[in-house]
Amino acid sequence: MLQQLIAALILIGTFVLLVTKKYPRTYVALIGAILAILLGVLPSSEALSAINVEVLTTIIGLMVMTEALSRTGLFDSLAMFLVISSKGSSRLLPS
Repeated sequence: MLQQLIAALILIGTFVLLVTKKYPRTYVALIGAILAILLGVLPSSEALSAINVEVLTTIIGLMVMTEALSRTGLFDSLAMFLVISSKGSSRLLPS
């Protein structure tokens, strides 16, 4: 019963901080998860098993590729191509 109360308080506190946007969402979520682990609501083994390494490596790989393509100027070139192709008309641009 105490575990459920602690979990509910962590959840409510996390939601309140997320809704008020007083702190960055990433920090709020991380602090909520750390509190749940430290207070024994969520076993650390269960928390670690929820991390999908394949998804993380895919996201990191996409971020690296995006940064590399951005440095080559590809996105600027694509934006310029779209502006020229549409002749400046925003109605012709894909939304």
